[in-house]
Amino acid sequence: MKKLKILLQSNLLIVLFFIITIIKIFSTFQKPLYQEERLAVNSVTGIIKNIEVGNYNTKLTVKDTLISVENNSFKLGEKVTCIGEMSIPTGQRNFYLFDYQKYLASKRIYYQMKGECKVVESSVSPFYQIKNWILNRIKNRKSGAYLKAFLLGDSKTITEDIRKSYQTNGISHLFAISGMHIGFFFLLFSKVFKREKTKNKFLFLFLVFYLFLTNFSPSVMRASFFFFFAKALSKYGFTNMQSFFLFTMLMLWYQPYFLYHTGFLYSFIISFFLLLFSSYINEGKNYWEKLFRISFLAFLASIPIQIQTNFSMNILSVFYNLIFVPLISYFFFPLAFLVFFFPILDSFYFVAITILESLSLFFSSIPSIIVLCYLPKTYLLIYYSILLFTMNKIQKKAYKYSIVLVFLLVIHFYLPKINPDGIVLMLDVGQGDSTLVIYPYQKLTILVDTGGAFYNTSIAENTILPTLYAHGITSLDFLILSHGDMDHVGEALDLLKKMKVGTVLFNSGNDTKEENKIIEYLKENNISYKKISQETILNKGESIQFLNKIKKDNENEDSLVFLLKIREYSILFTGDSGILTEKELLQEYNLSHVDILKVGHHGSKYSTSLEFVSKITPYFCLISAGQNNRYGHPHEETLNHLQSCDTYITSIDGAIKIRIGKSMRVTKVR
Repeated sequence: MKKLKILLQSNLLIVLFFIITIIKIFSTFQKPLYQEERLAVNSVTGIIKNIEVGNYNTKLTVKDTLISVENNSFKLGEKVTCIGEMSIPTGQRNFYLFDYQKYLASKRIYYQMKGECKVVESSVSPFYQIKNWILNRIKNRKSGAYLKAFLLGDSKTITEDIRKSYQTNGISHLFAISGMHIGFFFLLFSKVFKREKTKNKFLFLFLVFYLFLTNFSPSVMRASFFFFFAKALSKYGFTNMQSFFLFTMLMLWYQPYFLYHTGFLYSFIISFFLLLFSSYINEGKNYWEKLFRISFLAFLASIPIQIQTNFSMNILSVFYNLIFVPLISYFFFPLAFLVFFFPILDSFYFVAITILESLSLFFSSIPSIIVLCYLPKTYLLIYYSILLFTMNKIQKKAYKYSIVLVFLLVIHFYLPKINPDGIVLMLDVGQGDSTLVIYPYQKLTILVDTGGAFYNTSIAENTILPTLYAHGITSLDFLILSHGDMDHVGEALDLLKKMKVGTVLFNSGNDTKEENKIIEYLKENNISYKKISQETILNKGESIQFLNKIKKDNENEDSLVFLLKIREYSILFTGDSGILTEKELLQEYNLSHVDILKVGHHGSKYSTSLEFVSKITPYFCLISAGQNNRYGHPHEETLNHLQSCDTYITSIDGAIKIRIGKSMRVTKVR
């Protein structure tokens, strides 16, 4: 009776804390992430908590501000005064993609600044001095990137292509501080300290310091302190599962924005399933069978997170983990500590790392990736409910129920193919153009323009490809390049290298330098292409009607202008064509009404005349323009011409999606 009473009390405590945490999360999300008055302040003074050295600048974390500076001579723990322009981190601008603002909020960073910093006081903290000593000690080592990953949980200095191969193979979690690393410390302290109380006391103090070294990573918090938390609560009748649930709620109460931290989601969701089905794991007859069961369960638990972040998964990752987990757990991770203290081992370790990287690159070249579209939140609940049911049955030897989970994944794979709605999606690619068109049941897929390569990061890789994958698209029927300006074709080559395209369509005027590069690549790789004007293309029963005449003297006026029809609704794309082309269109074609207009030339005053808009009377007008662009797009005069239609602008609204079914429904990111 006493145990039952304690159990009821513990469950009641969990329910109450769960309710309090949910209220805390909702109340936090309702508040703005930043204060307007802070934006007016052009200086920040505080301790440097983190330094991230990039190719173009160095980023310092001071208080709640991320400061971009050119100088990289700063040290952790130094007190600095920084002067510059304060701004808000960029939030989500495209559907389903990474929200940088909320990710920074999970680290309690709410502002950005670009400016200059001056040291006003050297570091006096022994903790920062030790961390600086560690960083300096591994700085010039051949294997420094891996020492930093294994010792401090920072894998950003591993070369990008290698990191991508680890991610593709589903083993990138092995390079983040997790239970595997903390387990090593438990084992080490057990060998050093024989008395349990002494061991736990020194281990706890060490893990607090180690948490500081790893910048208070949520996965390290879980791996480090859940053991002590669960052990303390077990004295009051709490089970490990109850303690874990309470610990998770405590973490979210402390920082609700951990829900936007991928590391937190991976760590806590996978740990939940491993803890819940620990008996299934322990039934393994040997190390390899137990490792397979852990990898298999972790794979199933992480599928939704993998889909939500990468829109794909590697079906062989379970087997890759069987190879890489023992290698890293029993060789590379422990050896990293020896290499740190004994530099003579660095060359040997570097050779071993080179072999590891080659192995990962080889496995990542094996075609085992399947693309899965974005999961609605209701689908997430259904998936995890079925996973819990299925694993419970598997644990009871009823393996036939596993077909339920397989069936769910197969249905999800075909979801885009059974969607009866068409989609017109204008991506936010800054000062450029890129629009995705999907016909009902994904009968035909068209990408119009790719935006331009004006940034340090690839728009194709970071925006266009993830958007295509999020909609379940693994190949495009058409890539239409309206004209050869950089802000419309700049990312085409990068996209063509990573995405299968049926046919590329160009305008028929003079080829620009960028167009010549693209055409050369298409010829080398036997990809179909065509130069076109005033022609109708038929494909899979759908038509693309091109209306433009050839103009060799003006690249903008030579833009491809074409008309699509999805169900009974029409969409007109105008590229960067101006008033001259608009007059020709009105004279030559009977354009009486258009439902959706892609406004020409980013809303320039030299396009979209009042006469043209009055004739075609669009319901929706879409403008692609960059935030604070130097051209002043869209122009006020153009916006006045568009007062009769519902106008959406990417610089204000982010990406804009129009679903076309029996009616048209507009959603925007912001």
